[in-house]
Amino acid sequence: MSPLFLEKVMSWYGMHQRDNRIWLKRFMKHFSLTRPQVAAYVEVNISTVDRWLTPVDAKSHRAMPNTARKLLFYMTQTGDIVENKQET
Repeated sequence: MSPLFLEKVMSWYGMHQRDNRIWLKRFMKHFSLTRPQVAAYVEVNISTVDRWLTPVDAKSHRAMPNTARKLLFYMTQTGDIVENKQET
């Protein structure tokens, strides 16, 4: 994993919990992950991931727990989730 990538993800990592929606969207794009894949990684229903991704002001929005974000980040360190090599 490139040092530049780690710097990028760590900058996302410093976000507050209310910004986890933005972090998750960037993370999914960078790793080319689908909602079902994210749900499987953190062991939640796809509908839970959908609620994390809805706009913050939507009634159905739920904040993504920091523990889920930490788990996804940890999985990049262990190689369970690998970097999308096509992103520039």
